[in-house]
Amino acid sequence: SLPALVLLGESSYGLYILQQPVHLAYTTYLSEHLELSKNNHFYVFLVILISLAIASFYLIEKPGKAAIFKLNTYIDSKMAGRFLRSGK
Repeated sequence: SLPALVLLGESSYGLYILQQPVHLAYTTYLSEHLELSKNNHFYVFLVILISLAIASFYLIEKPGKAAIFKLNTYIDSKMAGRFLRSGK
C-alpha cells in the first residue's frame, strides 16, 4: 500500500467533516483575491482541504483516540478491581 494513500484514508473523516466549512471560507475570503480558472480554484481548494484534514488527523483525531483508549483502559482496570473484590 502506498503511504500517501494510507494517509489520505486515515484523514478521510476530516475531509468529510471539513469540506463545507473550508469551502465556505475559501469562497468567502480567498477565491475573490485569486485570479484563477475554475479548475485551478478547485485544485487550490483541494490542496487546502487535504492539508487541513491531515493536520486535524494528527492534531485532533490521533491524540483523541489515544486519550479515549487510555481512559477506557483506566476504567476497565477500576471495574475489574471492583468485580474481583466483590467476588462476582
